[in-house]
Amino acid sequence: MSEFVRVSKQRPCPICKKPDWCMISKDGSAAICPRVPSSRDLGEAGFLHRLTEQAVFPPSCFKPVTININANAIASRYQDAMTGEDYRQLAANLGVTEEALMALSVGRADQYLEGTYSFPMRNEWDQIVGIRLRNKDGHKWAVYGSKQGLFYGSFEVGETLYVCEGPTDAAALISQGCAAIGKPSCSSGDEMVVAIVRKVKPSMVVVVSDVDHHAGKCNFCDRDFCQHCRPGQYGAEKTARAIHATGAVVKVVEPINAKDIRQWFNKGATAYGLRMLVDNTLLWTPRYT
Repeated sequence: MSEFVRVSKQRPCPICKKPDWCMISKDGSAAICPRVPSSRDLGEAGFLHRLTEQAVFPPSCFKPVTININANAIASRYQDAMTGEDYRQLAANLGVTEEALMALSVGRADQYLEGTYSFPMRNEWDQIVGIRLRNKDGHKWAVYGSKQGLFYGSFEVGETLYVCEGPTDAAALISQGCAAIGKPSCSSGDEMVVAIVRKVKPSMVVVVSDVDHHAGKCNFCDRDFCQHCRPGQYGAEKTARAIHATGAVVKVVEPINAKDIRQWFNKGATAYGLRMLVDNTLLWTPRYT
């Protein structure tokens, strides 16, 4: 299976022509674009597009440019722009509590269209390294120059820690009284999560998987379980494996009849239902070698 690399300003996405967020395989056979839909939905990663022509990136004559931003200052400005009404509207729209949004230091990105909110991304040392943006239609992108990070608030040593995908799922879990970390995507952030697990020493780590479905046989694997056909489950398995290697107790759960944990709670699930789901789930052991 071909390795995927990020697009750039010099090497834009062949699907949407944008210079960020998308990926293309090194052999030019496929692209993953979160902006242009296709029949192969990979969840938060985007949509898989099979390319009919070779689109291998030519060697670039430009040196890569590193953009440094003061992510902490930007996050603080956006958070200061939030009003009580902003918290109420966003909480109602997402089906989470205002307190959960405050715990994640959510802000209003006032330089964008109305209804655009910011979710700070933090590294394992609680430093803000990037800003994820989300508009009222659910479209997601990041402040230019952001680095990938995690979405989380505060933790108590020894408590159960939940690991999910994205800031809104983290907000949903926090709304139910859980200590939660949202990864930037299903396939990234594991090293930072492991570092936090080592510091916090949770009694148990519960990895909450997104639920991805695909029709027909996968074109990339022969077991119908890879980052292309089941990115949410595959990413959860990868995360569980990394955490398990620290010696922590790990379980992996999936929301019932919902694509993610926030949708599950919005359909009526409760903190008690989550506890019952976790209690009835066996301890995680490696599924694939």
